[in-house]
Amino acid sequence: MPIPALLVNTGRPLMSYESPTPPADLSAEMVDTLNGYSPEQLRYIARYAEAL
Repeated sequence: MPIPALLVNTGRPLMSYESPTPPADLSAEMVDTLNGYSPEQLRYIARYAEAL
């Protein structure tokens, strides 16, 4: 039985354990609000923002 090939995306940088620097044009209140959300909630927000 053949073993399927495992493809690894090496074109993307490794995940960082440091928080990203927010854009300068985001208010501190917006940054604080987003920092309070879980990764799953942020993914929902990102999908919604892209749909807009």
